[in-house]
Amino acid sequence: MGALPLELIELIVDELRSDYHDLRSCSLVCKSLVSRSSKHLFRSFRVPNPYYNHAALLHFCDSVLSSERMSTSIEVLDVTVDPSTLAKVALLLEHLPALQSLTVSATVLDRRAYPPATPSVKRHVEHLRIRAVPMDIVAYFLGGFASAGSLDIHRCTGKAGPVPHTYRVKRLAILGWDGPALREVSRLVEPSTLESILLDLPVNYPTPSAGDVNHFFHVLGAHIRELEYRMDPFFKEILLGTPALRACPLLKSFNITARREARFDHASWRAILGPLSSLPPGVRAVRLRTNCGALREAQDARDVLRTLDWNAVGRALQHLNTLEHLQIEACDFNCDSIDLARDRDVQDDILGKLPGHLRSRIVFK
Repeated sequence: MGALPLELIELIVDELRSDYHDLRSCSLVCKSLVSRSSKHLFRSFRVPNPYYNHAALLHFCDSVLSSERMSTSIEVLDVTVDPSTLAKVALLLEHLPALQSLTVSATVLDRRAYPPATPSVKRHVEHLRIRAVPMDIVAYFLGGFASAGSLDIHRCTGKAGPVPHTYRVKRLAILGWDGPALREVSRLVEPSTLESILLDLPVNYPTPSAGDVNHFFHVLGAHIRELEYRMDPFFKEILLGTPALRACPLLKSFNITARREARFDHASWRAILGPLSSLPPGVRAVRLRTNCGALREAQDARDVLRTLDWNAVGRALQHLNTLEHLQIEACDFNCDSIDLARDRDVQDDILGKLPGHLRSRIVFK
């Protein structure tokens, strides 16, 4: 609220009279200000967990639906739905012509509790993020839009049910996934429009099989240009192998990140390098980010970097005749980046272990 005029802040505080409030009161304030306030006041809204603020979401929807200025101003919306609010949110989405970014979370994971209606927006949304819901709720919201610039799916599980057709998405990010959910996503997304994929597997999440990963890429990998794979070396298992990567013949850029882990060792390093040897030959850029997670001091992390088998990187990438750019990054115990660009000693140690043809293509960050 700090950027608002003082008179406006005083009016809102006087109306609410409390730090904790029902959005019903807030909506009254909004209505009184609609004719005088900048449209930017209504550009972005976040309505929290309805377990604690159930009525707030309903009052918010009613307020927006009754105000053309609010409904035409909202570009960013973050809501948490339950069975009693889903239909109202679906109706609201049909009246937000400027909406560019939608984030949806759920408090009830049983799909049978939700109404069958689907939003009918039928236009493009730039960013659709869906968190901690059953996969058929993902299909529910994705089906309401004609297309999405990016689709982020966080910790969604289960099956999507019948899918009438695939949906156009350019950038797909899946964070926290299991095997069934991965297969369901491959049923939802149109392969021919997909350009970029990010897969992130946290350590405390059910692990899919290599077969699930292979199936996912065989369905969706044919047209992608960019792939980012965040793996936790704790598993010491290479899920992203030759069958999956060879299903991406147009791939040009590959990023692999080792997530923070309890203990850093050389077996973890070998697991990180595994997918590099399976990259399709047309890849032009590789970004390799390792995490010295068990080391509390940046200097200790630098010492570990010096001992790694960097010659193995050269062997893994020797089949990439079109490689133009190899970016090397590292971070410490706090996941803060280590400034390799200014550390000539570490650079010299790493370059000395790489084959000559790669040295001119290395970028340290």
